[in-house]
Amino acid sequence: MRLTAILTLVASLLLAACSSGPLREAPTPLPEERPEKARLTIDWWHILVDFYTEVPLNRITPTVTEQGILTASPLGEIVLLNDRGRFIWRRQVADQIVAPVAADDRNMLIVTGNGDLLMLDWSGEPLWRNALGALATEAPVLLDDRIIVQTTDGRVSALERTTGRTLWAYQDLEPSLTVTGTAAPVVVNDWVVTGLANGKLVALNLNDGSPEWEYRLARASGKTDVSRLVDVDGSVTVVDGYILAAGYQGDMLVIEANSGRVVASKPFSTYRAIVAGENYWYGVNDQSHVIALDPQTLEPVWTQEQFTYRRLTKVVEWPGQNALAVADGAGFVHVLDADSGEWLVSHQIDWTGIYTAPVPYGDRLLQQGNSSRIKMLSLRRRDQ
Repeated sequence: MRLTAILTLVASLLLAACSSGPLREAPTPLPEERPEKARLTIDWWHILVDFYTEVPLNRITPTVTEQGILTASPLGEIVLLNDRGRFIWRRQVADQIVAPVAADDRNMLIVTGNGDLLMLDWSGEPLWRNALGALATEAPVLLDDRIIVQTTDGRVSALERTTGRTLWAYQDLEPSLTVTGTAAPVVVNDWVVTGLANGKLVALNLNDGSPEWEYRLARASGKTDVSRLVDVDGSVTVVDGYILAAGYQGDMLVIEANSGRVVASKPFSTYRAIVAGENYWYGVNDQSHVIALDPQTLEPVWTQEQFTYRRLTKVVEWPGQNALAVADGAGFVHVLDADSGEWLVSHQIDWTGIYTAPVPYGDRLLQQGNSSRIKMLSLRRRDQ
């Protein structure tokens, strides 16, 4: 499929999904006087594209590596920064990049705008290219001998790391309407565990792609495609021997990682991953309410409803601050107390909006917005 056709398809799916369910609700305006119980500052920032552009499906987030902070512009350039925000190098490697860069100490792996998977060495030289035939919106998984990638046509594929040759591919039936994007596959034991647009959570055999087990997190209801929309767009979380997963118009499941047995479930409609914190599990529901759950009972400990329908990302823990950070569709980063959910501070980081969650880096956070600006954020609580 040509690039223009892919982008047109992606844009139409995004618009269709955003017209459905709670996504059509107007976001709650922030009050003019907002809490200032912490100081949120920008240490440094860079514009990765030096002119305004609107590129659909810009889900790029920074990747923290031993070499430095690796990220990409939507227009095909990969960039390596040091912890002070200075460029180590930048290289043009494609016409467009549509997913975070995957990297380890051996290689870098990018997904291009025409649906190719491109393997590079750390000098930026291409090693091989695989035409996926569809976009991937999350970074592929780099293993010692293979690569796992999930694409927007519902396929999960394993590729040979040294050659890019396809080892196996799994594909289930896709609904006629989905939330744009995919979950990120996670390797647990000898399984590839991921959510699908048809509302299923599946575990695939790492060696041959055969299904080991599956659960339906969401079930369609209603008479129209919009009302029947289901999806598992948030990635699964693995914590203390358990797999946590949830889907839109569905349930949250707690699954024993060794056996694949469901040990607990709770209705919880979300597009985002459940995050396991030090004391609680945190989720953002489909109304953009941030909720802390008791890991033992799955009952809510607190709920923060100040950001209703503001299209929140998943939450992340702010290292060393006993705080949570979450970004929204209007470009704000909000900080909450992790124990109580109290709203501490908000700061607009990107005027064009933010689709992706902040990324922890030491005791700070990295945030990349829709304008392709990357920023390093620091937090100082006034009660500490």
